[in-house]
Amino acid sequence: MRVEGLWAGAFVVLAMFGCEEGDDASAAMEDPSTSGGTAADDPADAGDTDDTETGEAYEDPPVPEEVVWELELFDDETASRVMEMAIGPEGSIYLAISERDYGSDLTAVKLHAFDADGAELWQRTIGESDAEADDAALAVDGDRVALALAMSYFGFDTPRDYQAAWVFDGAGNQVWTTAQPTNSLAYKVGVDLRGDSLVLAGSQEAQFEYWSTNSYWVAAFRTSSPNPVWSWMGNHKEGELGGTGYDVAFTDDGGVLATGLLGASLHLASFRDDGEVVWEGATDLEGSGDLDLTRGPDDTFFIHDENTVVALRTDGALMGSFQTAADLGVSPLDWRDGQLAVGATVEAGPALAIYGADGSVLREYVDPRIDGGDGTVFSWRRPEARWLPDGDLIYCHSRRVGNEDDSRVVFLLSRIHFDD
Repeated sequence: MRVEGLWAGAFVVLAMFGCEEGDDASAAMEDPSTSGGTAADDPADAGDTDDTETGEAYEDPPVPEEVVWELELFDDETASRVMEMAIGPEGSIYLAISERDYGSDLTAVKLHAFDADGAELWQRTIGESDAEADDAALAVDGDRVALALAMSYFGFDTPRDYQAAWVFDGAGNQVWTTAQPTNSLAYKVGVDLRGDSLVLAGSQEAQFEYWSTNSYWVAAFRTSSPNPVWSWMGNHKEGELGGTGYDVAFTDDGGVLATGLLGASLHLASFRDDGEVVWEGATDLEGSGDLDLTRGPDDTFFIHDENTVVALRTDGALMGSFQTAADLGVSPLDWRDGQLAVGATVEAGPALAIYGADGSVLREYVDPRIDGGDGTVFSWRRPEARWLPDGDLIYCHSRRVGNEDDSRVVFLLSRIHFDD
């Protein structure tokens, strides 16, 4: 076993990186929008806005110069949230959004595709409206995108929880799907896509003589069949706490790396392309942060546990770690040219944070229209950031608009450009 106790007390510098710079019933088609985002230099963005309650006018602050364009996705009148975001190789933007009204048991998950200029290319409604989507994962390979959901049903009938995955082509046409039922709690899911191969991480029920629990589960598929090519489940001992898979990724040599929880500890597992376990083991991390695997250089991946960012090789070797002052929550990391971008929370409010490979803070960008946080941070609406191929960033965050007598919180999708 390679990784038992691997990260105990380790806070070393990541020096190795510092020098290199058609449709079916489960996917209903909707009319695409052809309008792009609001340009930062549009004078309509900075005009007076009428306060309908007081009859007074207030001036909304101008769009910051760093914002190339922005879109309002939804506001706090709904319980909607961005569940996951991914970027395609040509700069296309994919968002999985859970849409739900407060007080409603009906949830719709929509997959949105935008181009790099903010124009919506297509959207699809996914899954069943009487299910709660607990988690979502996205993976992009060329012009195809895979969406995975962990779905839970509530009611007096037998639970029908399951993990499901869909693959869409560049035009939004569904080309493949699978659903994997589980009698356990399906509250986390991970996915990766490469060619005609897909890997899925989630949970399945582990049965013992007198009891059962949910367990960490990984399965591989070919996109020509909904049935797994191989699957694996974590080795629970009777009396231990349950577990779940968090994320999964293809490695450069064609194998698979997975993260998950077994009991109270983060567990790592490495597989060959036929499902044979190469190595597995627990770490000292408790898995309270984001355990999504962020691909770095040289077959290296990043994860973070609360505010500790760690890098590991696919052979299980720890390459380094650093701690951040900003609250990273469960927001995923994104790596490009020696820099890690992440949606974070600082004292001033939601922020776009960029770190060097040694943990140095390169930038903490807070939308200047946010006034001291102004109640814009929600635990279920974390800020998120992703790199575009040209070095700009796509940033999701919330901010309050209006004045103290008449205001609302909006959630924005923005393209950010820094001159330096």
